[in-house]
Amino acid sequence: MPFDWQDYLKLATELSVRLDSEAALRTATSRAYFAVFCSARDHAKRWYGFHPKYTAEDHRQLRELFVARKRGVANNLQHLRYWRNSCDYEDVVPALQTVVQQAISTAHQTIQM
Repeated sequence: MPFDWQDYLKLATELSVRLDSEAALRTATSRAYFAVFCSARDHAKRWYGFHPKYTAEDHRQLRELFVARKRGVANNLQHLRYWRNSCDYEDVVPALQTVVQQAISTAHQTIQM
């Protein structure tokens, strides 16, 4: 049975509420992004003939595909990726609590699209 990528969003929500550590908040943001990215990737494979290479290039190509089909999804993927990169690579993430809440909210909205 294939993995339900939306479980990452459930985990992100739990991490953001139950654990008050910077590592948990950063991880929540990352999981929110991948919940949307992988769900969108699978949707694009099924409905739009998207052929991922399973490399970093897929992130850009998937956003480009959605620019033409569902611009809101593309915009949200871009925001989520920015927040994820900040949380995964930057030493300091200003307003981390706000970033996490925006990421989770945006992820929920995007999955509904």
